[in-house]
Amino acid sequence: MLQLLLVTTTVKTASNSNGTDSAMTDSTLNDSVRYEGMVPAADCKGLKYNIAIAAADSTVGYSLTQTYVGTKEGDKTFATTGKVESITEMVDGKEVKAMKLVGKTKEDDLYLLQVSDSIVRIVGADLKRCC
Repeated sequence: MLQLLLVTTTVKTASNSNGTDSAMTDSTLNDSVRYEGMVPAADCKGLKYNIAIAAADSTVGYSLTQTYVGTKEGDKTFATTGKVESITEMVDGKEVKAMKLVGKTKEDDLYLLQVSDSIVRIVGADLKRCC
C-alpha cells in the first residue's frame, strides 16, 4: 500500500527573558503540512517521500524530497518544488478529495488521495488506488 503519514509538528521549549519556559516551533513546520513515508521499489530498498505542503498561503505550493534508499551507489535524493491543485471528483460512485503536485512535466505530476486527516495515498491520475 502506497500511503504517507502526516508528520506532527514537534514543539520545542526555550527559556525566555524572565527564565520561564515558552513554546517555540520551527517556522517551516508551522507554515506547512508534512507527510512522510516509504514505498516499495524494484531496484532499491524503497523510495522515501517527504512532502511539505504550504498550509496558509494564497498560492499553495509544495516541497518534495524523494530518496532512493539502498541503491548500488548508496542513497540518492532528489528535491523539487511546485504548485498544489486541490481536486474533488466522483470515483466509483464516491466523492474523493485529492491533491495534485504539479511537476515540471505531466509525467512528474504526483497525485495524493486524502484517506483521512493524517493519511494520504499515492494514486494515479484517475485517483484510483494503483496497488
